[in-house]
Amino acid sequence: MAKGKTIKSLDYESFAKLIKGKVFYIDRNTEVTADVINDYVDSHQKLMPLYDSLEDLYYGAHKIYYEEKKEDGKPDYRIAVNFAKYIVDTSNGFFNSSSIQITHPSRTITEAIDLYRRINSEDDNDAEVSKLSTIYGHAYKFTYEDQIAEKVLNTDLHQIDSSEPKKNFIQKAVDFVSGNSEKDEFKKVEIPLNNIRTTYVKPTEGFVVYANDVTREPLFCVVYSSVSDDGKEVSAKVYKADEDVGYWFNRDSQASVIFESSKESKEVEEFSYNLKGIPLTEFMENEERIGRIETVANLIDAFNKTVSEKANDVAYFADNLLHVDGVKLNESQKGDMRDKKLLNTYSKESKIGESGVTAKFLDKPNNDGGQEHLLDRLERLIYQMAMVYNANDEDFSNAASGISLEYKLKNMKNLAHTKERKFRKAFRRQYEVLFTNWDLGYEYLNLDYKFSFDIPIDKKQLAEIGNLLVGQVSDKTRLENMQGIVSDVDQELDRLAEQGKDKTSSIDEMYGFGKNQPPKKEVTEDEE
Repeated sequence: MAKGKTIKSLDYESFAKLIKGKVFYIDRNTEVTADVINDYVDSHQKLMPLYDSLEDLYYGAHKIYYEEKKEDGKPDYRIAVNFAKYIVDTSNGFFNSSSIQITHPSRTITEAIDLYRRINSEDDNDAEVSKLSTIYGHAYKFTYEDQIAEKVLNTDLHQIDSSEPKKNFIQKAVDFVSGNSEKDEFKKVEIPLNNIRTTYVKPTEGFVVYANDVTREPLFCVVYSSVSDDGKEVSAKVYKADEDVGYWFNRDSQASVIFESSKESKEVEEFSYNLKGIPLTEFMENEERIGRIETVANLIDAFNKTVSEKANDVAYFADNLLHVDGVKLNESQKGDMRDKKLLNTYSKESKIGESGVTAKFLDKPNNDGGQEHLLDRLERLIYQMAMVYNANDEDFSNAASGISLEYKLKNMKNLAHTKERKFRKAFRRQYEVLFTNWDLGYEYLNLDYKFSFDIPIDKKQLAEIGNLLVGQVSDKTRLENMQGIVSDVDQELDRLAEQGKDKTSSIDEMYGFGKNQPPKKEVTEDEE
């Protein structure tokens, strides 16, 4: 969790200014030197308070906890409602309700992609990148070479007993990484699935610098190895788009910088970089890189402040003062006013037993109605501006049909489609690096990405539509439009084909088709 002090020190003006500075550009003709990298690292480090504050909001380290303490004797409740976590988890769950399906017209390449994704736990990487982009507005995936994994896969996989339950999967892995696959697409291409790895990276852990022309092409990236708390000491790896060698960037506390090729470095061990292209791929929530909680951060703070003050008022009103007027009480009678909640007023001549003495509880001013109205308005605004549904809203819960729910989820669906387009673009860049290193050229352009949003589905209605489409469209098109019932179209088509074979075989056996049939009589010329 980020340090609480960061959110305390970041004022609203600084917050608003930093939101616009999440992307970096450079003239493509600029030489990437130590000074250039140093300037971009400084610019990136200035974003840390913003990223930390967003992370604090998600984890529940809200501003209200860092407010100055009340005076002694006054109620001082600190109540924080974690709208930020609800917004992020709900949005991310809606967008990433099931695994993203990535397919290629070639079944063999599809299987290779599936194997690569299993080895790298890409389903989990996708989910984490999606969550991070919802929090920060953007996140990254980092593709790298794992020499240890290469050694393990090249040796240990062949030693696995073929009788184990994972025989089929392991055999595919062995075939793919060794180039022994019998499938046509792999006879000419060796796909090194064994040593290419992918993981997710927070925007606090690296950044990409793009060309400042219409191409917006990534020119180089920086991935931090370590950064001191004050951001002065930095150790990072730098990757350039037009070079196949990595660079070390090291800056000490005295601002002394070392920037050199990893092959020339004497300060640190050499690291190899044989991949083609920038290994850091940016995944964006939207073009502006604005997360789902940035636009409501001030509303959340205001809600927490209001509900905390309301709790203080409840405690304050619960401690009504007893007002004794007309007589002076001695110390043993009144005790400590703060503990006994007693107010004593009198004249100098007043004595106990005289007439005119009164004792009653004081009424305190109450603005409960105004506070409730403000809380209700803030809550509505938070959900409206974050564009997520309120699961506790009676109107939402009482929606009668799937169509009604779909209309209520329209804003979430529109934002999810925007995010989907950005993720498609990022996936193409990620798999461009992968396919280039697999020597598959531009085949990555033929990849198809299917996203499934968590929209309520009337399966009965969907099945009826599927039946109506029989004979009107191809089976593949029909199944593709039945998401929610069919998760993997290609797998389902295989099952249907296998099922058709089984049915044909059973009918043949039942009626003896193909058995004990007289040979076909040859047709002679006379019979013709």
